[in-house]
Amino acid sequence: MNRQPSDEARCKVALYSDSFEIRGTLVTRPPRRILDILNDRFRPILALTEISIRPLVAEPGPRPLAVPSLIINKEGIIMAWLIEETKVPSAEFITIHKVARPVTAYVGPFVIRGQMHTIQETTLLQALDAVTEDFIALTEPSAVCLTSPWLSLKEGIIAAVRKSSVAALQERAS
Repeated sequence: MNRQPSDEARCKVALYSDSFEIRGTLVTRPPRRILDILNDRFRPILALTEISIRPLVAEPGPRPLAVPSLIINKEGIIMAWLIEETKVPSAEFITIHKVARPVTAYVGPFVIRGQMHTIQETTLLQALDAVTEDFIALTEPSAVCLTSPWLSLKEGIIAAVRKSSVAALQERAS
C-alpha cells in the first residue's frame, strides 16, 4: 500500500529526561499533533528516527551518540521541545476562548518560560487542576537547564511539560 505524504505527520523534537537529551524525528500515522501523541495513554512508547543522544552534564561532552532509531518510554520524559512539525488538520471541537498567561515552570533541571493558555475566568491553580492530561503545553517557550549551563533552548514551537514533573509554576506579570 502506497502512503501519500498527507497520511503522516513529521515532528522534529528534543525529548528530555532528568539525565538525557534525545533529539530525533517522530513520524505519526495518521497525522497527529505532538501533544495528542504525548497524552495518548494507550500508547506508552514513541518510536523516533534520526536520533542523537547526549547526557545532561555540567560540561558539554563529546559529540552526541547518533543512532538510526530508538524506542522511548514516555514515562521517562519530563519535557518535549517541539522544534518543527507538519501542519495537522484539527479535529472538530468546541471553541473555548482562552487567554495566554505568561508563566515560569520549574521542571526537573529546567526553568521554562512560556505562555499557558487558560480560560480567562480561572486562577492559575484552577486551570492546572482542570488539566487531566499528562502533558501541558507552553507556547513561545524558552528554557535553561540548571545542571548544564551550555544548554539553552529558544525558538521552539511548544514546550510540552509533564504535569506531574512540574515542581512549581509561577505566573509572571504581563
